[in-house]
Amino acid sequence: MKKAMGLFCAAILALGCFGLAACANPSRVKVLDYLLTDEDYAFCVQKGNTALLNSVNNAMETLKENGKFNEILNKYFGDGAPAPFECSTSSTNRATEFVVVTNTAFAPFDYKEGNKFAGVDMEIAREIASLLGKKLVIIDELEFASVLTSVQQGIADIGIAGMTITDDRKEAVDFCAPYYKASQVVIVREGDDRFDGIHSAEDVVTKLKALGKIGIGFQSGTTGEYFSKGNNDYEGFKESGAKFSSYDAAFYATKDLSLGRLDVVMVDREPALRIAKAINADIKVEE
Repeated sequence: MKKAMGLFCAAILALGCFGLAACANPSRVKVLDYLLTDEDYAFCVQKGNTALLNSVNNAMETLKENGKFNEILNKYFGDGAPAPFECSTSSTNRATEFVVVTNTAFAPFDYKEGNKFAGVDMEIAREIASLLGKKLVIIDELEFASVLTSVQQGIADIGIAGMTITDDRKEAVDFCAPYYKASQVVIVREGDDRFDGIHSAEDVVTKLKALGKIGIGFQSGTTGEYFSKGNNDYEGFKESGAKFSSYDAAFYATKDLSLGRLDVVMVDREPALRIAKAINADIKVEE
C-alpha cells in the first residue's frame, strides 16, 4: 500500500492538480457498508485443464481440513499477523513450478510489502504450491484484466487474484470451487450528505440512479466496473447519465474521490475498508 501511495503522489506532481481547492483540502472518505452484490471468489485455470483444477480443489479441501485456510483468513480478518514472503517472479522450468498470475493492487487479498508478496490469496497460493510439491512463481500483472488473459494463453497455470466467478469469465476459463463470499460497496467523501438517510443496499442503488450525472470510479476489469457500467449480470448506471473513470487500482480512484474529482468509488468491501483507512490516515485534519 505504501508503494501505491508513493506512485500516486508522483503522478500528481507530474500531472499537476486539477483544482487548487481540491488539492489544498482533500476530504476524508467513508464506506457505505451496504452489500450491493453477492459474489463468489475463485481461482481460474485454462479451459479444459481438468487435472490442475482437480489438484487445486483437492489442495483447498486439505487446507480447510487441516485448519490452514482459517489460519490464513485470521491473519487478515482477525487477530493474526500477515506473513509477507519473497518469491520467484519468473519461470524457468514449468514442469516443476506452480505459476500464479495476480494483481497486487487488491489488499487484503493480493498486495506487496516492498519485494514481498502478501494477502489472503498469496498465502493460499504458497500453501497450494507446497501441497503440490512445486516451486511457487508469482507473476504480478499491472492490470487486473491481464490475469485472465495470462491464464488463457498459458503464461501462468492459475489466476489467483480475488476474482469473482461470472458467466462471461466462465466462457474464457475454468474456475475452482469458490473460497470466499464478497460484495460490492460504495465509497464516498465523508462530508457528502447526499447519502444521508440511506438504510439499505436498495437505497444506495436508488440514490445513485437519482443523482444522475455523477462520476463513478473503479478498478479496470473488476466487478466494480461491471456493476457500474452494466453487463449481462448487472443493470449499471449508464441510463442515469453517470460518467465512468477506470483506474489501475481502486486506491487511485479513491484518492481522486478524496480530492473531489469523483462522486463515488465502487469496489469490493474488504479492499474498500482497507483503502478508506489508508487514505484517511494520510489526511491531516485541522483541530
